[in-house]
Amino acid sequence: MATSFVVWGANTNIGKTLLSAGIMRTVARLSPPIGSLYLKPVQTGAPDSDGALVAQLSGLSHTIGEHASASRLGAVCESRWTSAQEAEAINIKTSSAALLSRTLFAWNDAVSPHLAVEREGRPVSDELVLQSTRDELAYFKALGGRCACLQSSAKSTSAFDKLPR
Repeated sequence: MATSFVVWGANTNIGKTLLSAGIMRTVARLSPPIGSLYLKPVQTGAPDSDGALVAQLSGLSHTIGEHASASRLGAVCESRWTSAQEAEAINIKTSSAALLSRTLFAWNDAVSPHLAVEREGRPVSDELVLQSTRDELAYFKALGGRCACLQSSAKSTSAFDKLPR
């Protein structure tokens, strides 16, 4: 059985990242360990990274998606899943556990995503963010992952109602 946590809030500096780190650190300490994923679909203010901070505080491995690798995150984080990381994730079913953190889309300016796109370009549609989020969660679940924590600043939760559970 998979467990999902969705952490969101409409403002910055209200504790979403620290709450997520607490959840992931708790999950990382379970015995026996379980495959766990922290997912940050959209990040602004690169190279600051909620995904990297959660990974650091929780002992997770942090990777970024192709779009995020074009931001300043690309200089400080591993880009995409390497075949070794994918092999580690595939072993979720048989090994002690994989603890993963992913950031999918990122921009450099520490402003709301729509302003970051206006300033930097590299737009992505809401549909692409939602589909990419669905794909990441479904892929992780298919590999045997058992706990996912999704963090967002979404003002509306309707998009998240459509994610796989």
